[in-house]
Amino acid sequence: MLNLRIALISGVVIAILVYLAILVTGSRPQLDGFTGLSPETNSFTLYYMNGCPHCESILPAYKEFAAAGQIVTSGKKTQIRMLEQGDPNAAPELAANNVKGFPTFIMSTASGESIEYSGDRTISAMKEFITKNAV
Repeated sequence: MLNLRIALISGVVIAILVYLAILVTGSRPQLDGFTGLSPETNSFTLYYMNGCPHCESILPAYKEFAAAGQIVTSGKKTQIRMLEQGDPNAAPELAANNVKGFPTFIMSTASGESIEYSGDRTISAMKEFITKNAV
């Protein structure tokens, strides 16, 4: 009986600590198991394939760009992401966005629109595109 009480109290304490951590960090748990994007968030995603020479040329700069996690333009957040073709979690997104080649850059807006980016493969050009298309 004493062990049951200790287990119950421990569970409640852990739940409270998790709740407080979420409040303090402002993070939400990922509900869909992958993106964790809220409906108010835009995303700019690089779909790439290892071994692709075109992908390999942009990866170093894009990894640095994605390391920031997101950019904010005019008060609108855009999450910066990368998805590899072989990642099982990426398969549904690749199909949904009709990705046929690599690298592919797609801006998904909070309003549900998907816009393929086909401009210069420089971070400054991508930032300009994101600023123009963030809703």
